[in-house]
Formats: sequence, structure tokens, C-alpha cells
Amino acid sequence: MGPPLLKIVSLIVSTISEPAASLLKLMIRNQKLMHGFFVQIGNKANSFEARLNYKTAHPNQRLKHAKIEIPGINDEDAFVKGVDYFIEVILFYGFLGIWSIYEIRKMINNAKRAQIKAEKVKQKSKQQKQEIAQLKNDIDLLKEDMNQMRDELRSLKVST
Repeated sequence: MGPPLLKIVSLIVSTISEPAASLLKLMIRNQKLMHGFFVQIGNKANSFEARLNYKTAHPNQRLKHAKIEIPGINDEDAFVKGVDYFIEVILFYGFLGIWSIYEIRKMINNAKRAQIKAEKVKQKSKQQKQEIAQLKNDIDLLKEDMNQMRDELRSLKVST
């Protein structure tokens, strides 16, 4: 189930990235250094795509280097494929990676805030328990004082 899903995601991303790839192709077509870089990327992308197609066609077989022969492509096709894959990987997967990191950091920060709130609630609860214990102690002291006053009043009533 994995490789077909990977091919579908790759197709969607390549369709979305096509305008940016076309613009990049126009900008660097005549630059030798960049042209060679994208030809190398195109050859690697061709190899990856061939292996992915093989794995999709034969899901139960293990992929080994000796089993599959990858046909070479000419420099112009490699350049086009290299630019397309570069745009896909750098822009879109990079964007997804940065977005994922942002969401993970946001969840971590939310968890830290929740932990701080929980600690504050625990401290407040502990403080309130201490206040309750103090108030109970005060009530007991007041009851003793009241009982002493009642006793004194009774003794005054009896003596009069």
C-alpha cells in the first residue's frame, strides 16, 4: 500500500510545483554549473522513480541493485527532471517539513504551558489546603474560647 500512495502524493506535488519548475528552467538553462547540478539531480530522480515503479509493480519482491536495470536519460531530460524534483523537494517538501516543525513546536509549547498551569493549580491547591487547615485551627481555638466564656457565664449565673 505504501509505494502506490507515495506515487500519488508525488504526482500531486509535481502537478502543483510545475509553474515554479518552469520558471526555474527558464532562468538557469544557460548556466553551466547549475545545469550540471540539475542533470545530476535528474539522474538520481530517474533512478529513484525507476525503483519506485519496480516496487509498485512487484510489492512482494525485495528490491536489489542487481535485479533492476535503470535506463539512462539524456542530459536535457535529466535537466528537466532535476529541476522538477528540486522544486518538489526543496519548496514543497521543505514547506511541509517547516510547517510540521512549527506544529510540533506549537504542541510542545502548549504542553509546557499546560504543565505550568497544572503546577500553579497544584501550588494553589496546596496553599488553599494550608489555609483551610489554619481556618480549622482558628475555629477550634474560637470554640474553646466560646466554651470558656460559656463556662464563665454559667459560673457567674450560679454565683448570683
